[in-house]
Amino acid sequence: MNRICLNLTILMSVATLSACSGSSTQYIDYTPVDNTPKLDMKEAVYQLTLPTGNILTLTTDQSGTSVYGAYTIKNGTGIVSSGKIENLVTSIALTGYSNSPCPTEALSIQPRSSTLNATLDSASVDISGSSCSEGSLLPAIRVISKFSPPATARMASTGVTNDVNKRLSISAVSGDNVNFVGPITLEDTFLQTSATGIIVGTITDSAAWPLTGNVVEISNPFAFGFIFTRATNFSGHFFATNDSISAIKGHARTAPTLGGQYSISEISVTATDSGVPQPTLTTTSVQATQNYTLQ
Repeated sequence: MNRICLNLTILMSVATLSACSGSSTQYIDYTPVDNTPKLDMKEAVYQLTLPTGNILTLTTDQSGTSVYGAYTIKNGTGIVSSGKIENLVTSIALTGYSNSPCPTEALSIQPRSSTLNATLDSASVDISGSSCSEGSLLPAIRVISKFSPPATARMASTGVTNDVNKRLSISAVSGDNVNFVGPITLEDTFLQTSATGIIVGTITDSAAWPLTGNVVEISNPFAFGFIFTRATNFSGHFFATNDSISAIKGHARTAPTLGGQYSISEISVTATDSGVPQPTLTTTSVQATQNYTLQ
């Protein structure tokens, strides 16, 4: 009986070893996942009232937990400062443009996840850092809320480039008459391909980027249009059915229309495909499908 049990034990051991030897090694990622609630800053405009009463407007897009965009601090209708937004939705970094009224501005906004509402569009935030307008009033705790724009806060245009098969479309919304956010679409009707992404553009008084051009409101008589330096959450194909677009930048020139409204009169885009910059595509005969009214 002992011999039989011994033989069975050996057979079971061999079977177990054979099964294990045929398997592949599995690697398990034990990196902690942050499941705490976060603001939804995808293609969004947020506003809060600073301690001085100035209004801070954040115009953003979000990819994963990373956030990108532009901000403006206004006192009534005057621009107190302006700059870029970057970092994470859990720790938003605001940095003043080099030629803005407050080039040394460096603010940090940290939402308190425990105060987020159910729709993830409002929360209490800790604001700290340096600001020319807020001075010693920081740090402070304020409430930030998503701006729900009316229909008149959006402008949309579509135009055909010098290549009649290629069309450019932009639809953008603003909460401060300075920064705009919305989708841009590149479409080739011949290849039957299209690509889309989200842009955040800042109104300047020239075709220069906000780092070198003066930031103004769209109603400024010297306003050129909104300049964008990248497109986030970009996907699709445009130059070929299998292209790889890694970067996009350009501008949407704006012009006043009757009734105190504004529209896009020109769309210009430069894209990089597989590391190679493509020729600039510009459309000047755009069809305004919706005009923008000052907010």
